[in-house]
Amino acid sequence: MQVLSQCGKVRSMSCDELVTTLSGLAKKLGSKFKKLSVETVSDLLHYYPVDYQDRRSVMPIDKVQAGEVVTIKGRIELLQAKRSFRRKTTVTEALVNDNSGSMRIVWFGNRFIQKTLKPGDQVYFSGKVHEDQFGLQMRTPEHEKVKEQSLHANSIVARYGLTKGLTHKQMRFFVSQALKKSDMQEWLPELMRSRVGLMRIDEAMRAIHAPKSWKHLRMAQKRLKFDELFLLQLRSLLTKEELLAFSSPSFEVDEKLLQHFVGGLPYQLTDDQKKSAWAMLLDLKKGHPMNRLLQGDVGSGKTVVAAMLMYHVALQDSVSILMAPTEILARQHFETLSELFADMTVGIGLYTRSFRRINGSDEALTKKQFGNLLGHGGLKILIGTHALLHDPLKINDLGLVIVDEQHRFGVKQRRSIKDRMKGDMMPHFLSMTATPIPRSASLVLYGELDVSIIREKPKGRKPIQTKIAKDDDRDKTYKFIKNHLDRDRQCFVVCPMIEDSDVIDAASVQTVFERLSVGSFKNYKVEMLTGKMKSKQKEEIMARMAAGEIDILVATSVIEVGVDVPGATVMIIEGSERFGLAQLHQFRGRIGRSSHQSFCFLFTTKESDETNYRLRIFEKHDDGFILAQHDLKMRGPGDMYGTVQSGFPDLKLASLKDVALIELAQNSAKKLFASDPNKMRYPEIWAKLDILRQKVHME
Repeated sequence: MQVLSQCGKVRSMSCDELVTTLSGLAKKLGSKFKKLSVETVSDLLHYYPVDYQDRRSVMPIDKVQAGEVVTIKGRIELLQAKRSFRRKTTVTEALVNDNSGSMRIVWFGNRFIQKTLKPGDQVYFSGKVHEDQFGLQMRTPEHEKVKEQSLHANSIVARYGLTKGLTHKQMRFFVSQALKKSDMQEWLPELMRSRVGLMRIDEAMRAIHAPKSWKHLRMAQKRLKFDELFLLQLRSLLTKEELLAFSSPSFEVDEKLLQHFVGGLPYQLTDDQKKSAWAMLLDLKKGHPMNRLLQGDVGSGKTVVAAMLMYHVALQDSVSILMAPTEILARQHFETLSELFADMTVGIGLYTRSFRRINGSDEALTKKQFGNLLGHGGLKILIGTHALLHDPLKINDLGLVIVDEQHRFGVKQRRSIKDRMKGDMMPHFLSMTATPIPRSASLVLYGELDVSIIREKPKGRKPIQTKIAKDDDRDKTYKFIKNHLDRDRQCFVVCPMIEDSDVIDAASVQTVFERLSVGSFKNYKVEMLTGKMKSKQKEEIMARMAAGEIDILVATSVIEVGVDVPGATVMIIEGSERFGLAQLHQFRGRIGRSSHQSFCFLFTTKESDETNYRLRIFEKHDDGFILAQHDLKMRGPGDMYGTVQSGFPDLKLASLKDVALIELAQNSAKKLFASDPNKMRYPEIWAKLDILRQKVHME
């Protein structure tokens, strides 16, 4: 396969050359570009503008008003420099006339402006207009002499993310050189471009940096966004295909034994739980690795579905491991599963840095003792943290790996598990998440995974009553909470900040904790929890909360992913306007985990139409998927999926909100994948994909 440069030309050196080879870009400037991760010509071309200014309309000077950002075109009448003792710098002033009027242009500290401009020059000036006792002026505007082709004026002008020592003019100048120097070869088939309605890559790259019109810019954005999404979809399809090359244990479905397991549960499974479990059982029957994501809203019952799969694997004498992100969550899973399997001959072990136990025993085991039990086949289900991967445990007959609340199981982690298997064998993989993901986001973030969704809540769970509250309601709300605490219930109070700030007006954990513990709730057990605490201290506090030893826990967003506290039936969210809908929903999911009615109160520090609209949506809906869709529309993907997206290549232009384009990219990728099974028909595309995958592996 031929090697492609980032720009697309086979064995082309132009795009791989250092930016310092561009005319006028010395090594000193090269260090500035390096801070922006721009080292090659290709990097520069893919360093897209963050904004644009329309400078096509030239304003007559006599129409200009102070405070406006405008472009004027005039003749320099006077140009002189003088020393300003007040500012202790050189001040250069020009008087510019356009026949309708005159305006002063002022530069501070620019000693070289007289070398580039002189009286008589016709010049465009773009900037903000100010006014002083001498009249209107522009201060240090961008300027460009009037000529046939313009980079900085009389056009839609690109503006970039900069670092100290670089200007927009310099960026535009060097990008224009790169565009002229680079021979960008088209890599998408003409039929695909025609079907989707895409411009050529060279046209798109020129238009993204120097658009002729807003329509021209939108066409460029569509092409470059499509490229990003299309390659991600291809990568997902290729990952799926590669997994098929591995063998995995095949587990036959014993319906009678599974019915016996389900019949022994203390509750009925929902239809979504049954459908998800059945789809995964069929996956486990196949001879290649299952690679599936189980999405379930908070409290939807994902754990029991995972338990059914692990029981199924254990019956056929293979081992399952379930990994949680924290020790306390691992211990909770261990306790839940030990209770579920209490009447069954299934050995369950807990393995973390601090705890090593087996079901039915409180005895702490050493690593060696635990390893011996595992080696002799006495344990079929292992619960733990990622210590299960890092410690040299010998796990024979590993059939299933389940990862809870980790959004992406990385290449290195897969390899570390595969190395424990024989030959080309690979265990089945299941990831579980309580973060509701709209379908458009799933296609980008989890394209290589098959997805199962549990929307229904277990029977008997009551919808949480949510109410927007005002400060005037506090006394009444606190009285309501006391009534619940007196009935052995518990309360969470979520705050947006740890400590008070002079800049941000928001409730802090420290202040609220002090107010409650010595004030309204001085006769109750009140504790605080923040992300700054040491892991051991955080886990001890959450364990006491779960055990019912704490009445009110005042915390930051650290409780977003936490243990089950069935006794918690009330939540207050302070400064609720500072959180997105998806995050508010995660908080609310900490309560309502029993048959008791639960209540969530939303206090705000400011009121606006947008805030009220968002919170009313949250008050009305308890479906996390509906809320996530609203959040995606209103706040964008960054706030929602920042953590989720870590480990994925940057989407420089495309967004999870580009629903229609994501669908187009997925359909196009599937068609191309099916039409070129041997990866020979479109070498440019597969080479481009190789670059993307190498980048991901390096990260």
